Amino acid sequence: MSTVDIKLKNSSKLYSFNSNNLELEKDMTVVVCTAKGLECGTVESVSKHLQEKKCDIPLKSIVRVATQKDIEDDIQNQKAAQENKVVAMDIIQKSGLKMNVLEAEYTLDREKLLFYFTAQNRIDFRELVKNLAKQFKTYIELKQVKEQQEKQVKEQQDIKNMNIIGTCGRQCCCSFGVTTHSTVKMVKNQNLSLNPNQTLGMCGKIKCCMSFENEHYADVNKRCPKVGSGCCDCNGRCGTVAQINYLKETVKVKFTNNEDEVEVVDYPIGQIKKQ
Repeated sequence: MSTVDIKLKNSSKLYSFNSNNLELEKDMTVVVCTAKGLECGTVESVSKHLQEKKCDIPLKSIVRVATQKDIEDDIQNQKAAQENKVVAMDIIQKSGLKMNVLEAEYTLDREKLLFYFTAQNRIDFRELVKNLAKQFKTYIELKQVKEQQEKQVKEQQDIKNMNIIGTCGRQCCCSFGVTTHSTVKMVKNQNLSLNPNQTLGMCGKIKCCMSFENEHYADVNKRCPKVGSGCCDCNGRCGTVAQINYLKETVKVKFTNNEDEVEVVDYPIGQIKKQ
């Protein structure tokens, strides 16, 4: 069974789906069916194969590759959801309920409108659901989120609204709608320190840029011996990998002779092999 990792909007996690034998490529937009309903997602990785026996829980299949209409509907839904969020907050205020609406979203087919909220105390919102359903003419679902999730949402919204400049000297990716799923493994692929001051962005997550060139760094790591490991050049001379230049794709190899004299030589990755 071929599987594919999908990133859904408003989520930093990746979810695995059955490819449904579709021809998929990275960054392609697809339509999937989740617990919420129909959603648009972005393909993050493809060509993963699993044996069905190893899957304890059957994976849901991708419904289809998103059409232009699907993409346009998704954009319109997001806009409408934000407008409806304002209307819902007004209805909640008039009802006297002490709750704060953080976000709103439609499913792709508009069969459901979800509102994410926080509240300090338990709330009976059965009457509110009826009023919202009457107002928006669709199925309403209210989801309560934790304080930590509320803080993350507010921070991301502030970054988008304030156009904050990141450590790279450019606008933060969040401020112009770019979101990626960067991981600790990507940081390690680039042989960088795990120091939070260097790896985390203004939003508190691993910087988006870690994923931009990850494919290149991962490829170099596959073709090159690790730093500190033994290697041999084309002439059979053996030494130790001292440093890797990922951009030039070269390796510094340290040789030590019988008199403990050290020589460091630069090689293209293709001219050395693991010892």
